[in-house]
Amino acid sequence: PRQAAQAFANARALNPDGSLAEDALAREVEAWHQGGETQRAQQRAREYLRLYPDGRRVAHVRRMGGLD
Repeated sequence: PRQAAQAFANARALNPDGSLAEDALAREVEAWHQGGETQRAQQRAREYLRLYPDGRRVAHVRRMGGLD
């Protein structure tokens, strides 16, 4: 999960305004959660909610980031 989270972060860094940026950040949250990195998952979840308050994956990100 750690390598996956870093890969999603790298993908987003390459094109932060691209069409895959939102999904990459959501998947990064999920990967940190699955890897037991609760604090990192929560930080990235907050970033997702800040950037995409009406995003398609808000509920999932809130749950994976422990923000429910």
